Amino acid sequence: EGIVVRCTDGRIFKVKPKISIDAAVVAYTETASGVGELLLALMPEEQVDSPLTMQIIGRVDTGFSQNERRKVADRLGSLKCGSAINLSSRSGLPYQWVRPETVVEVSCHEFLTASSDCEPIRRWRMVHDNGVWKPLGKFAGISMRDAVFVRVREDKTVALPDIRWSQVTDLVLLPAPTPDTADLSTPDLIRGEVIRREV
Repeated sequence: EGIVVRCTDGRIFKVKPKISIDAAVVAYTETASGVGELLLALMPEEQVDSPLTMQIIGRVDTGFSQNERRKVADRLGSLKCGSAINLSSRSGLPYQWVRPETVVEVSCHEFLTASSDCEPIRRWRMVHDNGVWKPLGKFAGISMRDAVFVRVREDKTVALPDIRWSQVTDLVLLPAPTPDTADLSTPDLIRGEVIRREV
């Protein structure tokens, strides 16, 4: 939580730790002023050469200047790709999935491993294969508390060790990523029919 500093002149400060993490952008939302949210992911250490596997860690929507929002949106707009699942942002906007080519630095105060009702946080693990994101199931994950965008890391690539999962496991304890901790079941669903679609 941090420490409280009381000065002799009566001022009081709360000092909190800050975590810095480099992550890949896998999806984003766009508003009239530019990028709204970035969906971020890290690469598990058991990554093989192909296809690319990524573990989603959360989202960031603050810390951008107006200029950065426009520049990041323009950059990601040329990287759009398909996805087998649809996810929405906190504001209800659908995420636009992108090829994993952009690395950003974000800061936060804490990695949370459980929700307020003490349920373990589970997030999608995705694979990028033939230009399309496909889900592998939900694995034990984290939520970034008070995440803030810092900058685009031009000096980093979407590869190990730049966006390694150990940035998380060096700080918090998570269950091993085995099939027992992953939701790999895919129910048999009846194919839907679009009756009407509006924007």
